[in-house]
Amino acid sequence: MRTSLIETRRIEELLTGQGDAKEQLLFQAESLINPDLAHKIVHQEHAVDTIRRYGRELLRSEIAEAQHELFSQKKHRSFQQLIGKIFKK
Repeated sequence: MRTSLIETRRIEELLTGQGDAKEQLLFQAESLINPDLAHKIVHQEHAVDTIRRYGRELLRSEIAEAQHELFSQKKHRSFQQLIGKIFKK
């Protein structure tokens, strides 16, 4: 495996809390003395956060679309009534 891929995997393990605790601590110490590594960690953390937010927004959009279809079309009238009964209690 190439060094860059190993480094990326180690950063991912650090960000997700996976892997050996001693290895993570050593990697954190290494990032303190290596500004380039610290910079890569920040950028990968930003990328992971961006991907996570995109996934959440995509899921929200899919849920809203399903909700719109289920509660606006006559062919789902029995489902609409069932849900109405459940939440009227």
